[in-house]
Amino acid sequence: MSISTHVLDTMRGTPAAGLAVALHRRDDTKPYFERSGLDAFYPSVSVVFTFEGGHLHVPLLLSAYGYTTYKGI
Repeated sequence: MSISTHVLDTMRGTPAAGLAVALHRRDDTKPYFERSGLDAFYPSVSVVFTFEGGHLHVPLLLSAYGYTTYKGI
């Protein structure tokens, strides 16, 4: 059983390096964008999903003004 993710900064087209991800609590995205000198419209992102075992990949595509997520494989 495993869960994985990746976070892509869609404004830059690069991985969101150094962005903390936790399964048990909300981590704000605000500090990530502040380090880049940007304000974040969404200071935190919460992704709630069901998990029935096996492997699950949940990517997060992130920018200062929007985000999207989907069930990967």
